[in-house]
Amino acid sequence: MVIMALAFGSSFRGAEGGPCSEDKYRDGGPNVKTCLSHKHLFVVLVFLAVLGMMGAAFGEENLPDANEPAFEEPNHAERPEYVENEIIVKFRGNSADAIETGVTKGIAAHELRLSASLDKLNKKYKLKKARPLFKNFKANREQVKALPGKDKALLGKKERHILRRLKRAPKDAKVPDLSRIYKMELELEPGQSLQEVVEAYQNNLDVEYAELNYLVYIARIPDDPLYCSQWSLEKIDAPEAWDINTGSSEIIVAVVDTGVDYTHRDIQNNMWINNGEIPDNAIDDDGNGYIDDIYGYDFRNNDGDPQDGHGHGTYCAGIIAADTNNALDIAGLSWHAKVMAVRFLNSRGIGTITSAVSALYPSCRI
Repeated sequence: MVIMALAFGSSFRGAEGGPCSEDKYRDGGPNVKTCLSHKHLFVVLVFLAVLGMMGAAFGEENLPDANEPAFEEPNHAERPEYVENEIIVKFRGNSADAIETGVTKGIAAHELRLSASLDKLNKKYKLKKARPLFKNFKANREQVKALPGKDKALLGKKERHILRRLKRAPKDAKVPDLSRIYKMELELEPGQSLQEVVEAYQNNLDVEYAELNYLVYIARIPDDPLYCSQWSLEKIDAPEAWDINTGSSEIIVAVVDTGVDYTHRDIQNNMWINNGEIPDNAIDDDGNGYIDDIYGYDFRNNDGDPQDGHGHGTYCAGIIAADTNNALDIAGLSWHAKVMAVRFLNSRGIGTITSAVSALYPSCRI
């Protein structure tokens, strides 16, 4: 696919402020700034911020699981969405009490007895481990409930702070029972899918809900040093779009402008290359009517060298598809699109409508 970009837009300038230092874009660009870049998943709404402090107040710590799997950052195009062989389940009534009792007593997961239907599911999908997501939730909650009746002279600093926060909570606030939420580790057999497992537990009467243990990633922010100056990318929510897709090398963008510096360090890897043409042999190898059109074509001088004689085309190409997340210069909107250089403007950035039109149609045939 070839996209035409007849670009007359002005180049960007960095936004003021932020932990940046003055710098200049390579090859004489405008003043911009450099800085370090800074920024569902399964979400439980913790009804009061006091729960986070209760552990410290009462000597109970809700530390991360020491056996929590470590995840390395995968290739951006291959990010898994959830943890394999794990689901999150919130149990109801007697089954919730049974699993709490069993886990507290240290009973092995495969020996837990909840209800006939749940025991059948746990056996079918080979439950290996079950652990509560909110450790000691009930005990901590009861301690918080008891605070208002405690002798004020005996209250610790953090306990007094918790009481102040409790006073700001709505009187009719309903506290969700987070003690019934468990992470379930399973051992699936070939042919069994995690989606099938979630549906099976979800449809069980002893389960309030079941869902995948989704993976959480930091926002995909490129490491290009001038990215923080590209306020326009934040304006159009580019980082949110990059979390979904960072572009494809199958997309070719023809920048119809003053040409493109195809040797620029932040563009050269994303330049379109005509593999049907042999460089510098003065022969139209691919028979498309244009000699030595390796990176595009110069319709101004009618030759196969569309090198930028002004700079504007290179700026536009960089905004569109600069090599991104390479620790150099700026970030392109599309990280992987290929740039075809098509020149029709002279070194002063001047051209005619007729020459622009004359360059557009042949570009589709290059």
